[in-house]
Amino acid sequence: MTAATTLAGLLLFGAYGTLLVREERRDLRASAERELTFLGTSLRVGVENAMRDRQPADVEEATLRLEGIDTEVDVFVYDLQGAPVVAPTGAPAGSLRESLTALVRAAERALETRVRYFPEASPTRLLLATPLLTDDGELVGALAISRPLDDVNEDLLATAGSTAAAVGIFVLLAMGLGIWIGETRLARPLTRLAAAMRRVQGGDLRVPVPESGDDELVAVAREFNRMMEDLRAAQAEAAREAEARREATRSLEAADRLVTVGQLSAAVAHEIGSPLQVVLGRARSLAERPDEPERVRRAAEAMVREGERITRIVEQLLVLTRRRPARREPVDVRAIAAEVLGLLEVESRRRRVTLVLAAGDPCVACCDPDQMRQLVLNLGRNALAAVAEGGRVDVTVGRTEDAATLVVADDGEGIAPELRERVFDPLFTTRADRGGTGLGLAVVRGIVLEHGGSVHVESGLGEGARFTVVLPVGAAG
Repeated sequence: MTAATTLAGLLLFGAYGTLLVREERRDLRASAERELTFLGTSLRVGVENAMRDRQPADVEEATLRLEGIDTEVDVFVYDLQGAPVVAPTGAPAGSLRESLTALVRAAERALETRVRYFPEASPTRLLLATPLLTDDGELVGALAISRPLDDVNEDLLATAGSTAAAVGIFVLLAMGLGIWIGETRLARPLTRLAAAMRRVQGGDLRVPVPESGDDELVAVAREFNRMMEDLRAAQAEAAREAEARREATRSLEAADRLVTVGQLSAAVAHEIGSPLQVVLGRARSLAERPDEPERVRRAAEAMVREGERITRIVEQLLVLTRRRPARREPVDVRAIAAEVLGLLEVESRRRRVTLVLAAGDPCVACCDPDQMRQLVLNLGRNALAAVAEGGRVDVTVGRTEDAATLVVADDGEGIAPELRERVFDPLFTTRADRGGTGLGLAVVRGIVLEHGGSVHVESGLGEGARFTVVLPVGAAG
């Protein structure tokens, strides 16, 4: 842009300077021609009188007087035969003499004053020839004057130099101004815009382009920033939609697993429910006979324990897949937690685990009391199973303006990061070797979702686990 502007200015000012020099040359030459014509006219009168009176000495005296005034001017007087009557010292020679002779002949033929520049291509002298006539108009000779053009050429050279200097100064100023304007008004804003585009290409949509000013590039920057805001909003919306899709996918997978568990539960309840009760009854009867050997009674007691365990698993499966609709009523969540922890106290003492319910005020929420007991029981059992002997489980119940919170934290072995997303999946367990079924946390999640709440876990290997349940208080608030 700077080069194009400078070139356009150079062409414009160059053309203007050329026209100016030509106009100056035309004016200077016209002035020199008028001056020389006036001089020739003034001198011709005296020379014609002297030629008419046949007084060549007067002619020579007049020309010498003129040459004394202006030593650069040469005056020539010719008779009809072309012989010089008066000529300065050092008469012209070569092409100058030929040009002067031709000009004199042309003036004599036309009986009028003629002017010529010598040489024509790059003139250094101005030649004038005028006929000499008698009172009757009879031609008696010719007067020629040669004037140097040094002053005219010097003026022209000065004009051309000043014009060239002006054009040069303009070019420098135009280039400097163009570079400064281009750098401050174009290059820097465009550089910032290009850097912002590169950041966007790299995925960074947070850094805006400065909008100081009111020119077109600022308008572009403003629109770019608006586009970035829209992109950030679209990116956030896309992230939310992706998370919603992932959640929906997880829900569908969980639902599919629940369907499988439901089918399995129905089959298990149908196929082994009745035979299992028969086996348990016979095993209890056998274990209660005092006359049986100790070895038989111990085997019968083991059969009873394992049968009861199978029964509990079947019951949990049925609870998970055929849970009745929640019966909502105002209940004190903290009181339910205290009740359930009281039931777990025997197991906690047996395992030498400290089970603590943090002090607090009653926390009333509108929910199903039986399902709340099941929720706290499953979380409590899960926490007790996670800690080693001498460990600790803390239960905290709190209340916000519109929600009740239940937090169950343990200092056990923790959960690996890659497994945290799966702990609520049905039939997923990390304690299968210790009797875990993978159903307790799935039941907890189902109850929480049915009440319109949320549950999440915070944990790391060796850091214990912290389960937080948030339930809306509903009409009980």
